Amino acid sequence: LKAQHPQGICIFLFVSVPSEVMLARSMRPAMTLGRRQFASFSDAAQKTVVRQASYGMHLDKYDSMAKWWSERSAQIRATPGLKNVEIAVCGKGRLNAAYEFTDLDSFKAFMASDKFETLKKELVEADFYNPDVTPSEFVGFKQPNL
Repeated sequence: LKAQHPQGICIFLFVSVPSEVMLARSMRPAMTLGRRQFASFSDAAQKTVVRQASYGMHLDKYDSMAKWWSERSAQIRATPGLKNVEIAVCGKGRLNAAYEFTDLDSFKAFMASDKFETLKKELVEADFYNPDVTPSEFVGFKQPNL
């Protein structure tokens, strides 16, 4: 569910419905802490790499941004090793691109590619881009065990 805050802040509400997995976890017999297996950040388990990039956007140019993205989305989504990409817009004028890569090598290859360099160049030249807002980026490993 999505609600709009009076000051223009986007609020997302997530409703959780009990699933078989959740019920199975709650029905599991309690184990002592010494026997539980907890994965760590440095665990060798296969983790996907996530990148969140946020840029300034002129909200009155939303249609232009939607057209710009639709012209590029198929090519970006066809990137080898890219598991998922989502675009979101905040009511405060920020455009967020959330990428998930299957592994670190795929992420590095994308970041070093001509495709990425062209995308960055075209983004900052687009009419909807707001250079007055400082871009931000987060790169990390998705933690499947949390």
